Amino acid sequence: MVRQFHEKHSFQVGVQVHENVGDQEAGINRMLDDLAEAVAQASGALHQQINDGVNDIRVARAQLMIEELGELLQAMRDRDEEQLADAVTDLAYVVVGTAVAFDLPLDELFDEVHSSNMTKYADGTHKPSKGRSYAPPNIAQVLKGARQ
Repeated sequence: MVRQFHEKHSFQVGVQVHENVGDQEAGINRMLDDLAEAVAQASGALHQQINDGVNDIRVARAQLMIEELGELLQAMRDRDEEQLADAVTDLAYVVVGTAVAFDLPLDELFDEVHSSNMTKYADGTHKPSKGRSYAPPNIAQVLKGARQ
């Protein structure tokens, strides 16, 4: 489904992480380093809250997701395909775990959001637009159906 969305909007598919972007490489690496550092600081702050006795599932789940995002950014920066695969998978696993922790019907929600996303149109940017044919996802209905 996600590939279908990418192809509809002419997003890149099948890019190898090893591919170099030429003279932009150094600037992109600095940006990824800065993002990874900011994410590491956020993860550390959340981890400290947990160590200080904050017992809130939101803090715990946020810390896990942010930590995995940091690993993903570093893998992209390093152009390390194995680490990228591990980080993407770990992040997806933690996100799904967050849905499980909050008892969210992720499969149904994903289908609903995908259907909505497919009503967007490509306007030549890297962000699909919501035109007249856009149909927003009915999250409330999916949640209600799952709770019955």
